[in-house]
Amino acid sequence: MRLTTKLRYGLRIMTQMAAEGRTKPLMARRISARQRVSVAYIDQILIPLRASGLIISQRGRKGGYLLARPPDQISALDVLEALEGKIALNDCVTNPQVCDRSDRCATRELWSALTTAMRDKLAACTLDGLAARQSELLRLAKPRARE
Repeated sequence: MRLTTKLRYGLRIMTQMAAEGRTKPLMARRISARQRVSVAYIDQILIPLRASGLIISQRGRKGGYLLARPPDQISALDVLEALEGKIALNDCVTNPQVCDRSDRCATRELWSALTTAMRDKLAACTLDGLAARQSELLRLAKPRARE
């Protein structure tokens, strides 16, 4: 299992918005420069985030994108589901009818338990916490950059 680039960049973008865009909108160009991702790809990622209600856009000269809710009320799970849909490690976890063994399958129980653990961990991780940790990591990295 690998995470998509869209999800990886999407969560980084949302973390940046939590850190930098609390009071003023961030333009796609600024996000692009900071994340080192093309504006075109940033735009592709922002569309489903806006459609899901996680971000809002403001038009005009001082326009850009803002979080729709406070960063402590948006989880990594919210971002994942906006960009990739509901998380499930196997189809039988969310739709037992796809397999005639679902009611007596030990591996389905494992996939179900892992899916629940992943959902719980992602739901507990907020953009506020990610932004705080990112800030801490950047502070710690600065002394090494001077060496």
